[in-house]
Amino acid sequence: MSYNIDSIEYVEGTGPLSMHHSVRLDLATALADRLPEGCFLTNDNCVGARHSSGMEAIIHPSWTDECSGSAFDHLKEALTRTLGRADLVICWEGGDRYSGLRVCNGVVTERVVVMSLGEVRS
Repeated sequence: MSYNIDSIEYVEGTGPLSMHHSVRLDLATALADRLPEGCFLTNDNCVGARHSSGMEAIIHPSWTDECSGSAFDHLKEALTRTLGRADLVICWEGGDRYSGLRVCNGVVTERVVVMSLGEVRS
């Protein structure tokens, strides 16, 4: 049984990433039997409206549910095909572990996640 991903969120002030529609479909086809159930490559609700250039904003970088943990390398592979800059915080199953990915025009680096409290909420 794999350790799955509960959620992926953009760090405030970063993202969204974008990907060409044809690239997203090609990746979804190439990785079809290795993708998690909740995946931005296959779920049109995770992307914004398609621009005339074919680019789509990845509004929800979803990579969750069954097989998401074992397909983590495929997530990183898919992110190499994106444009833009974003920091992503990955919450693993049960919320007992967090990972971070920084993506900058397709360059993906794993980062340590450091959490802190911000300003007082009024």
